[in-house]
Amino acid sequence: MKKTNLILQTKLEPPGVKGTFLRRERLLNLFRENLDKKLILLCADAGYGKTTLLAQLCEDISVPFVYYDLDDTDSNMATFFSYLVAGVRKHETRFGKAVEDLIPQTGNVDIVVGTFINQFIKVVKGEFYIILDDFHYLQNNRRICSAIDYFLRHLPKNLHFIISSRAVPNINLAYYLAKQELFKMEKEQLRFNDEEIQSLLATVYRLKVSPDEIRRIAEFSKGWITVLQLILQRIRTAGEDTTQDTLDNYAASDENIFNYFAREVFEQTPGAIKEFLLKTSVLDYLNPKVCDYLLNMRRSKKVIAYLDSENMFISKVGDNYQYHPIFHEFLRKMLGQYYTSSVIKNLHHKAGVHLLTQSDYASAVKHLVAAERYAKAAHTLENHHQYWMRRSDYEGFILLVDSFPKATLEKYPRLIMRKADALDYLDKKLQALRLTESALKLFRRKSDRKGTAQAVMLKALIYFNQGQRRKGLYYANQAYGLVHKKDSPLKARILMQVGSMYRDACRFDKAQECFETALKILRKFEDRELEESLLTRIALLHFTMSNFKEADRLFMEDLSRFGDMLYGLDLVYKYSTVVAINIDTGDYAKAWEYLTCAEEALQKYNDPWITKYLVYIRGKLHWAEGSFRKALECLNEAIEKYKTYSKILDPYIFGDIVDSHLRLGETNKARQAFAKMASLLEIINETPNMLVGYLTVRGSLETAEGKFADALTSLKEALRKARSIDKYYLSMTTGCELSKCYLKQGAHEQALTCFKKCLEIARLKGYDAHLLIEARDNIDLFRLAVENDCMVDYVIRLLERVDSTQAKDIINWMQVERGVYDLDCRMFGELEIKDANGRVIKPNWRTKNTKELFVLFVTGYKKKYSKDELIDTFWPHKNLRGAAHSLHVEISALRNILKEILRSDFEKQRIVVFDSHQYYLNPKIYVSTDVQRFQRLVNNAGAALTHDKARAKQLYGQALDLYGGDFCEDIVADWCDEIRAYYVKLVLDVLTKLGRIYYDEKEYEESLTYFNRALRLDASDESIHVAVMRDLEALSDTDGIQRQYKKLIKALNGMGITAPSSEATEIYQKSLR
Repeated sequence: MKKTNLILQTKLEPPGVKGTFLRRERLLNLFRENLDKKLILLCADAGYGKTTLLAQLCEDISVPFVYYDLDDTDSNMATFFSYLVAGVRKHETRFGKAVEDLIPQTGNVDIVVGTFINQFIKVVKGEFYIILDDFHYLQNNRRICSAIDYFLRHLPKNLHFIISSRAVPNINLAYYLAKQELFKMEKEQLRFNDEEIQSLLATVYRLKVSPDEIRRIAEFSKGWITVLQLILQRIRTAGEDTTQDTLDNYAASDENIFNYFAREVFEQTPGAIKEFLLKTSVLDYLNPKVCDYLLNMRRSKKVIAYLDSENMFISKVGDNYQYHPIFHEFLRKMLGQYYTSSVIKNLHHKAGVHLLTQSDYASAVKHLVAAERYAKAAHTLENHHQYWMRRSDYEGFILLVDSFPKATLEKYPRLIMRKADALDYLDKKLQALRLTESALKLFRRKSDRKGTAQAVMLKALIYFNQGQRRKGLYYANQAYGLVHKKDSPLKARILMQVGSMYRDACRFDKAQECFETALKILRKFEDRELEESLLTRIALLHFTMSNFKEADRLFMEDLSRFGDMLYGLDLVYKYSTVVAINIDTGDYAKAWEYLTCAEEALQKYNDPWITKYLVYIRGKLHWAEGSFRKALECLNEAIEKYKTYSKILDPYIFGDIVDSHLRLGETNKARQAFAKMASLLEIINETPNMLVGYLTVRGSLETAEGKFADALTSLKEALRKARSIDKYYLSMTTGCELSKCYLKQGAHEQALTCFKKCLEIARLKGYDAHLLIEARDNIDLFRLAVENDCMVDYVIRLLERVDSTQAKDIINWMQVERGVYDLDCRMFGELEIKDANGRVIKPNWRTKNTKELFVLFVTGYKKKYSKDELIDTFWPHKNLRGAAHSLHVEISALRNILKEILRSDFEKQRIVVFDSHQYYLNPKIYVSTDVQRFQRLVNNAGAALTHDKARAKQLYGQALDLYGGDFCEDIVADWCDEIRAYYVKLVLDVLTKLGRIYYDEKEYEESLTYFNRALRLDASDESIHVAVMRDLEALSDTDGIQRQYKKLIKALNGMGITAPSSEATEIYQKSLR
């Protein structure tokens, strides 16, 4: 529920300017000359007229401003910014909702100030001033001083600050002074000079005093306005003719000038007024109602008016009045001299009781403590604890608790526990823990089980959040056992907290049990806030358990049912979690939709924590879609730009950086990123699923580096840990990496066994999205599964959703293997086409270009072609319009020919598809070609070469049997020559590999056969000549060596090379001996 702050509008109203004040034109001119500065600072002791000067300035300037009268109740960030928002909103009603939403959710200075500035820029267009009076009350408040400093560094050009303070604010003034963005007005400038004193006497007090006496008044007062007023008040009361005596008496007194004249003025005051002054001095602010209640009278309004007219150091602030600080201090000292402590305590008690009726709990507690009515003060703090928590006023609450005597506090253990809770919010966990232990002892002494349960639960949360998870869970269960009442919101709340702790510790069954019990309890109560919290916790549990669809459903229910309660950063967090869930389900459209919602909502705030998470999630979404460069941009931004925030995210981010580099083939960069990930082991070791991720990333990197033994160790350990905490998703993702490691080192059987388990999990739990990413980036495991008849139907269904040439090739091959194909094409030698029934088809090609287009589309050399590519290939010399027409005619002719050959259910226009400005053969047309079979046999032989040479020889032999001549030797075209050259090179590679295999097996005749075949394809390759010579040497055929050497010399001469290699020459020389 949104936390709110009570705004006293009187604190935002500048003090009125009475006619009895001298207008200080000299100082106002200085203001006017420096209104362009970022900061104007008035800094002087009390009594130098700072507030009066600001009041005159507020009357003088014509641009919008906020006047904020500060006091010690404004020391809380939430209160401070609530007043600033309320002040700006007086001029711009649209301003501040985002800041208001944010205030109770975060205590981070940069976030709140940044959000304020962003909204200000959006809403306020003209010049604007924020005036902070009496800033000395916040002088030692590090957070608010930091906020002002951050404000000043990032101020928009149209926003300016004016600060009045008795002490120099704790902000970096030297920086702003050096940049000429600061104007300081200090004590020396604020003093009244002789001319101003004379004007004050003549126009305000209407006294006729001689120039010599004016000089003495200036000398005694040193231009201090408060003392000036006291002196002139005394002279006016005693009469102008006593001026010299008045000044002489002070000179002889040897007393502080203020105390002397304040006492003189006070003693001359009528008795009833004197009593009013003394008794109301216990109050911070005066208004007739409070004063009447305090003094049991009905004429406070008239007394206040009298004091105001007599310049008795009272000023109006909105609807209230306040004494001048120095005079207020004087009155409080005099109060103790005139009245007993019991009377003073009674005054405080009456004030406290009245303020309670006004819901001013903070002021009420201060008065009750001063009255030593500790029981009432303690009950107020306990019963209205949320008054401070909703304002995030933890420091204010702690100060009030600390105002109690220690012995008294021991009577109120809940108050001690509340203070510990506030300290925990401020991240002062050790102090919070010590106080919680103190509260626990007191609760146990009183046999208060409910209080004991609450304190033990607080202790559990503190330990758990410190990383001591076992200890945290131990105390959490202890707290649960202490609540006797079976069905109570307290029991439900504790169960929810315990369940979340179990979830974070990956003990999902326990977490689910806690949440289900809490849900049963809450059904008996109407508490929407607790219901919403529980639903979110259950949704997060399903997400953590990788039940993505259920997690998504629950978050959608949460947003629908409790949308009226969700706002600010909480709503941004929920949107971003929906994004993360849908990345894992593979619904990237929905992920982008909710990422946009989250980013738009976040624009109102300046929260680097959630900003970092969203930048990371954006990177993750790019990664899932295969845009690894974009992913790396986002992931690196999340690390570099927000390095000091949400460090718990860093291991995940570095893991994705490593993975992205690996998928881009950048092993060195992956290793560098992993080193940074490894530096976070202290964080990683605290979270089981994070440790699994770390080990998996390490294993994947070691696989890429060829360190297979290390990779297997890492990945097996990751898989063992994954199975201990997560039966499915982590086991599947880690298993995929282990399968790839096995496959890369040629252990096909282990790879297949491992990958089969991954496929079974994915099919069972609906984890298709991860396998689709794997299939898109590395098809080898899926090819292995299909070739070994492993869950083929499921694999094919997956591959049908992958837009890649390799995936379509596997689908096509599988259909062909099953005997399901539409065309069978022989392309080595002359082109031959057969239909699905094996009949040879001799199409009536419209032109040679029609035939060539057909060959281009079915080869698999390249699957899709743009219009420009096809025109450049077939009609390079035609003008664009003529070439485009020719292309259209030929494509139409090809469609007509294929329509006659193919199954009748194919639409003509869908045989050759034109989509996204590209032409391609419909992938649902299954084409069997000898070139595809040849390529697959060569690939499989290469994979078998390291561990099964017999199998490799067999497969290479089958490939050579398919090679019946040059690729489409009846087609003469440049593009066809490129493909032809590719297959010649491949055949050459197969022949040389077979030659080397047989040579290593000492079957020299077989080896020689293959090398000679290779030479017939390429007589210019010296290494093949040398290989032939080695075979002949092994066969002791010296004549053959010499003949081969001469052939080599001839081939080299034809290429302009005069001398063969030293190895060839050495074999030749040996044959001559």
